[in-house]
This record gives sequence, structure tokens and C-alpha cells, in this order.
Amino acid sequence: MIKRSSNRHLSAVYRKPNHSDIYLNFKSEHPIHHQQSVDNTFFELAKKLSSITQDLNSEMQYEKRTLMLNGYPKWMIQNKRKTTQRIF
Repeated sequence: MIKRSSNRHLSAVYRKPNHSDIYLNFKSEHPIHHQQSVDNTFFELAKKLSSITQDLNSEMQYEKRTLMLNGYPKWMIQNKRKTTQRIF
């Protein structure tokens, strides 16, 4: 999503209202690198599309909640959060 503010364009991640928040479940029989790619994709999308820190933090909270609902362990999610804090 792109918002116009004064003379700046701000971007953030957009999801349709009927988005289901269902992703590859961590407890499935898929290889670990497939499961890690779900987390990595969330992280890269948030990093690239969030133009302000507040949007990035909001997106990271959404990522944490959604991945936890899909069975992902805290250690996988927390590793990305530490990396994000170093970026901004």
C-alpha cells in the first residue's frame, strides 16, 4: 500500500480483507528449509515495503502472531527480530 504524506510517498504491506493468515504449518512434513523460507519471506517483505519504523514494527508483530498460529517455534521468529533491530 502506498500513502501520500506531504511531499513523501510512504509504503507498507497490504493484505486483502479476506486474507486467511494460513501459511505452511511448521508441524507439516515439509523440509525445514521450506518452512524457514516462509519466515524469511515475511521478513524480506516487511523490510522492503515498510518505509517507516512504525510500519515495520507493526508488520513484525503481525508476523510473530501469524507464524505462532501456524506452529512456528519462537526461536525462529526471535532470530529475525534481532536482525531487524540492527537494520533500523
